[in-house]
Amino acid sequence: MKSVSGRLLAAAVLIIATQDGLRAADSAASQVSRMTERLRQQGYQDVRQLKPPQASIPRRSSFYERALILGEPGGAMHAIVPLGSVLHLPDHLRDRVLSKPQGKLVAWETLLKTSKTWLGTQEISLAAARGESREIDVLTAQLTNERRIIIAVNQARPVPVLQPAEATSPKPDEAATKLNSR
Repeated sequence: MKSVSGRLLAAAVLIIATQDGLRAADSAASQVSRMTERLRQQGYQDVRQLKPPQASIPRRSSFYERALILGEPGGAMHAIVPLGSVLHLPDHLRDRVLSKPQGKLVAWETLLKTSKTWLGTQEISLAAARGESREIDVLTAQLTNERRIIIAVNQARPVPVLQPAEATSPKPDEAATKLNSR
């Protein structure tokens, strides 16, 4: 029987994993069980049942989760725009904001060219996109009668619009108040 050290055990696990060609579809528990049994068969003593790793691998997020999907319901194509880029969405066109992709993913420009009857753009400044100007309030008021979905763009690219920061009135410094009252 062979004695097992921590480093030797780790090396043996790597070799076995490589030789067995562990499949990604296998669960971590079944892979670890197979490795433990293989070590025992090779004569390693005091091999306890190995435990699968407790930490899970974080799932990569999809760009669909960070965007709005626009297209015609059941249509042949769709495009994505950043969350927060819709300036105006009429009630009769709410079905054009899709919950999941339908058809082929196309560039924003392609969808815009083919959907001029229900999709439009409004050029805004970067300051407005950052929420540093009240330009959006004026635009929103102007778009109330618009019959198309309007997307905020800067240099013809869709941009998210941040809400303007609340204007906080500066509180006067008490020391300055005392100096001025003398």
